[in-house]
Amino acid sequence: MELISLTDHTPEQGQYRDLERVAARMAADKGVTREEAAALVARRIEERTRPAEELAATLARISKTCHAHNVRLASHDDDTVAKVNLMAQLGVTRSAARRCANGGATAP
Repeated sequence: MELISLTDHTPEQGQYRDLERVAARMAADKGVTREEAAALVARRIEERTRPAEELAATLARISKTCHAHNVRLASHDDDTVAKVNLMAQLGVTRSAARRCANGGATAP
């Protein structure tokens, strides 16, 4: 069975919440100054930020298509209870999302 993971890798989300750490890593990876890396991070956030309604509609289309073709959905690095709940509503089969959505655990 196929699997698609719905994961937000935009700086300020999930494992990329610490912008200083993101900028430091980007500076090292790209060989630029911290200031240049911080500007790149800010630009990436601006380019990838979409209205919540647009994001929800896109995720709903992905979920519907996956379910129609028997493709399992997963997610990781969901950093709020709201994101965990959204993933569960979309049909994410990851057990941690279901446990958090059902009150069995708490998301960070």
